[in-house]
Amino acid sequence: MIEYREAGIEDVFAIARINSDTMRESGLETPDIYDFQRLRRRWDGYVRRIHHPRQALEPRILFASVADGFLVGYIAGHFSRRHDTEGELQSIYVLKEFQGRGIGTALLTRLAEWFVGNKRRCVCVGINPKNPYKRFLR
Repeated sequence: MIEYREAGIEDVFAIARINSDTMRESGLETPDIYDFQRLRRRWDGYVRRIHHPRQALEPRILFASVADGFLVGYIAGHFSRRHDTEGELQSIYVLKEFQGRGIGTALLTRLAEWFVGNKRRCVCVGINPKNPYKRFLR
């Protein structure tokens, strides 16, 4: 059973771990990019609203997927002016062993509902063309 909830500061460690593990597994990034401590600081700053991605605006939201009390995936988004849009999907990651179960789709649906509920209709998503998971966002 997968549960979904809004993520907060108490989830930063797990979010950084998921981010690090999935980036390493993709094989696209160098170790300095998926370094856990670097990602922990980055997500701590994002959640505390100290770190601001390019052209990011408030508000921002994170949703977590939880299985047996453990975070197995998350999605983050915020209002934005990037690429002349109204919002941005900042990040979505699901641990490999939980992929293919509809978790990513459920997280994406929650973020889409949040954007629509906030009257945001045009949202950008950036993805590395070599990313093996790009098919998910097509």
